[in-house]
Amino acid sequence: GEGGDNPAISVTAEMVNNHQFVWEFRDVTGQRIFQRVNWGFAVVNEVQNMPGEVTSGNTVSLSSDNAYFMDNAATFVREGGELVIEPGTYILAQGQSAVLVVERGGKIMAEGTPGRPIVMTSAQPVGQRFRADWGGLVLNGRGPINVPGGEAISEGFETEEILYGGGENPDENDSSGTLRYVRVEFAGAELSPDNELNGIAFQGCGRGTVADHLQVHFNLDDGVEFFGGTAQVKYLVLTANADDSLDWTEGWTGKAQFVVAQQRRDDADQGIEADNNGENNNLLPRANPTIYNVTLVGGLPVPDSEDESDIGALLREGTAGTLRNF
Repeated sequence: GEGGDNPAISVTAEMVNNHQFVWEFRDVTGQRIFQRVNWGFAVVNEVQNMPGEVTSGNTVSLSSDNAYFMDNAATFVREGGELVIEPGTYILAQGQSAVLVVERGGKIMAEGTPGRPIVMTSAQPVGQRFRADWGGLVLNGRGPINVPGGEAISEGFETEEILYGGGENPDENDSSGTLRYVRVEFAGAELSPDNELNGIAFQGCGRGTVADHLQVHFNLDDGVEFFGGTAQVKYLVLTANADDSLDWTEGWTGKAQFVVAQQRRDDADQGIEADNNGENNNLLPRANPTIYNVTLVGGLPVPDSEDESDIGALLREGTAGTLRNF
């Protein structure tokens, strides 16, 4: 502004939507930019409670006119149910029991856009958010997994058994819905050893599941983990997650392309941790994903913290795979 003043930002009822604020520091000619800062915010009519479940035969839609609150309780999309999330919608969650769960046969249709992503984040005030503020996002499908019997019980749930995998008749083309331009942040849980919640877990999901332009940020456990299945993902950004950035196990045979993982030194493990099956390394189907175009950045400095960022890519316990352009 004239004289270098910063004009006030006011919000009106007509501004319900996503907005991007850009602030540039320029020289007196207005030509040279010394520093540029930008951040996004959303204006909503009200904050509504998330439904506890979406039952079979029903479709529930979340509108970007509102934000949605999960208070230490899960939302289940049951078999035959569908949860539709509009572009630009915010889900605010608190408590490690706040998990969005898509059961086998259920669907999530979360299709954001570059300018209006769907954001699942902490309900804490900005500046007070951290890992494990809430649980995360879990998708379950009927794809093949190499656990005996072809199905398994999901990690992270102590009051209800959530199954994934197609049993004796798996469906490689099974669909759990669509995730597009979705950001999951400040989530994750370590409830007990080998009982954890990732930022996004694809559990037995088939290749009919659409997953592209996703980010998982500041998660307590892995950023994204594939538990078997044939799901495919493109344009995946994994930042400041506390365990592995990308993890797979139980015979994942899907694909990933255009992956960037950036770790912090304060609490991180592998950039990629890859297993076939820890109990029996030779179980079939063998984990054998195809992964192209990956950049792994380890150990960005964090003041007063030890360097816990470990191996770039750890391939072990019987996994196969085609990894190119790393």
